[in-house]
Amino acid sequence: MTLHVVTYLMLINQSFDNIKFLKRMHYLASVQVDNSIPEIFNHGMLFMAAFLFLVSFYEVRARILLIVSIFTGFAWVDDSMQYHERVGGHLAKHFEFMPLFGLRSVDVGELLAWSMAGVAMLPLFVWAYLGRRSGDANVFRLVALPLIALVACGVVFDMIHILFPNETLGLVLTILEDGGEMLAVAALVAVALTVLRNAKKVYAGTQT
Repeated sequence: MTLHVVTYLMLINQSFDNIKFLKRMHYLASVQVDNSIPEIFNHGMLFMAAFLFLVSFYEVRARILLIVSIFTGFAWVDDSMQYHERVGGHLAKHFEFMPLFGLRSVDVGELLAWSMAGVAMLPLFVWAYLGRRSGDANVFRLVALPLIALVACGVVFDMIHILFPNETLGLVLTILEDGGEMLAVAALVAVALTVLRNAKKVYAGTQT
């Protein structure tokens, strides 16, 4: 993140002689460019979080752990394969959405793509709720904040960034959106490791 900001400011001020090299450095360090080093690292962390929660589910069969694994797995697919961009683009092209509240047609399509994924996962959330166990509350307290932060950075700040395309504000929103997303994912991995190491203790004596 620091290197992203520094190279960005150097490009604006043209305070480096080799602009071509600086642009390459900024591309590799960018938190918002596909296939940059931070983006690839973030993909790996999302996959790791999904995998660790899945292993925890296998250990104790707590449904909430499977739901969190599926959710983070979807976030990995969305981030690495551009699910909402691709599906949203196809929806916008097919249905020709009208611009809404300052959002472009493709942005409306992307919001619809996210909504479709949420609706598809809703039965799983109901299934997890109906099969809730006493240890679920402890897990929920750990995962709630990182998951909320992930959604806020990935969706809310993304839409705000589109609504306010100011260059200076754009840098701040990039830090909040992409940098915040990376911090949220890192927190999820930390939580996943904590849960995996303590899953049997958390669910000791509860029914599967």
